[in-house]
Amino acid sequence: MARAAGVSTATVSLVLNGRGAIGKATRDRVKRVAAELAYRPSIRAQRLRTGRSGSIAVITTIPDTVVGGSSRLGYLLDIAIAVAGSALKRGYSMVLTPPMADVSELDALDIDGAILLDPVENDPFAARLAGRGVRIVTIGDVEGVQSVGTVDRGVAGADVLIEHLIAQGCIHLLLISSIERTAVATSVRAYAAAREARGDMRLTTLELPLRDAEQEAYRVVSGMLARGTDVDAVYAPIDLFAVGAGRALCEAGRRIPEDVRLVTHYNGLRAQTFEPPITALDLHLDRMAELAVMLLLDSLEGRADRTVLPAPRPDVIVRGSTRTVVG
Repeated sequence: MARAAGVSTATVSLVLNGRGAIGKATRDRVKRVAAELAYRPSIRAQRLRTGRSGSIAVITTIPDTVVGGSSRLGYLLDIAIAVAGSALKRGYSMVLTPPMADVSELDALDIDGAILLDPVENDPFAARLAGRGVRIVTIGDVEGVQSVGTVDRGVAGADVLIEHLIAQGCIHLLLISSIERTAVATSVRAYAAAREARGDMRLTTLELPLRDAEQEAYRVVSGMLARGTDVDAVYAPIDLFAVGAGRALCEAGRRIPEDVRLVTHYNGLRAQTFEPPITALDLHLDRMAELAVMLLLDSLEGRADRTVLPAPRPDVIVRGSTRTVVG
């Protein structure tokens, strides 16, 4: 290529990599020759030269029991497809990791950066990656995690769902949150407690483990109902908590939505196929993922210091579990 363009190999390298003060005529000639010769750069050679893998990972600390099964075809893929598309446009590939029980499994990943979904406080996955010098962007803001950027989900949609329930006339809300101090769980609990302080609704909070989430919610809510606890709304950000609580309500003879209204966050198959279908949120996961990729790649390419960007505001998708019953 250098011979055909009448320049040195160093000049060809500078032009093709967009570096150096090369005159326009020479740059155009090299690019024209490259097109005529159908030149394609070697990705392996570029990685050897830069010392980078050219890959980023999407990592979740949420257990497989929550993101597995039919939901795996939803939540993770909704984010991963958007991440993959945005990354590819900027010359990076994406690695989608399964839920991992052992942080040492991260050591097998040859990546330059990672997008960590809904981390927990002092997240061990984040610490392991940071120890290897891997740059991290989080979706969700939480204490004790060092990152180069964050897509801040704020109150994660708690405001729009709680206001939706209050508008439906609900005055006693059961919030089913996770024991794990994830970014979403922490922000939802804080918002719900602050909202109760305004005095127009009462809040009861359950904190349950994410593992065996559906069965645990079913068991605990069944016990509450048997003891005579009376609520008119159940807010379960995790869809498995919502399904378990919904089963308990139905078996106790509580009608949804006539007696109790039920809402969740992720608009996935679990929410859509429950009977009645569960009111959920359009989280705009594609846009959230695009923002995370932009933050991560800008950092890897030296274009930005640590940045926090707000996530898109969620919209309520009203379904049968809260829809006003006429007649």
